[in-house]
Amino acid sequence: ESKYLFESPTEPVTSITSSQQDIVDDDLASTLEFVEMIHKENVANEIRQRNREKKLQCEAISQEIPSNSQNIAPTISYEQKKEQGLIQEISA
Repeated sequence: ESKYLFESPTEPVTSITSSQQDIVDDDLASTLEFVEMIHKENVANEIRQRNREKKLQCEAISQEIPSNSQNIAPTISYEQKKEQGLIQEISA
């Protein structure tokens, strides 16, 4: 079986047999599979990168929290200070 491609209605430019068309189709399918595989790998790598960044952010935040909590002096209200003073006076 032959397929003809025409430049004009009366002049065939090229003829492609069905076996040649099958080869072209197979090559196209292989190329598309390859492109799809590369795309999937790129998407997977992007997801891994985002997950790494999130993990690093969480680790950085968790390291900041303990250091911040050590630097915060305990706040004692005026009433608590007053009570402590009274207790010390009574104890003395």
